[in-house]
Amino acid sequence: MNLNLNQTITDTDGRIVILEEEIPFLLKDAIKRALVANYADEAPSDRSLGLSGEDKFKRWELATQISKAEESIEIKAEDIVLIKRLIGKFFGPVIVGPVWNMLEGK
Repeated sequence: MNLNLNQTITDTDGRIVILEEEIPFLLKDAIKRALVANYADEAPSDRSLGLSGEDKFKRWELATQISKAEESIEIKAEDIVLIKRLIGKFFGPVIVGPVWNMLEGK
């Protein structure tokens, strides 16, 4: 799938979501934040070793590719699934809704 990373995220009223720096929040910004975040349910515990080094590296590689892409990127279906899962964990509904629509080509 070819994904336009420069799509602006809009809220439920259609207004562009703005970052603290008064910069429009883009799809690529949301994806990068979700990919490089640490999640409590992936941390090491008594019952789990946590997220593997390989999985962390894969997320970092994908975030780096997205950072380097100027406008769009060819992305695999399995990476879309990963990104959707992480977006759902990291953000609230105002971001999840429009980002998932973008990831599904809507």
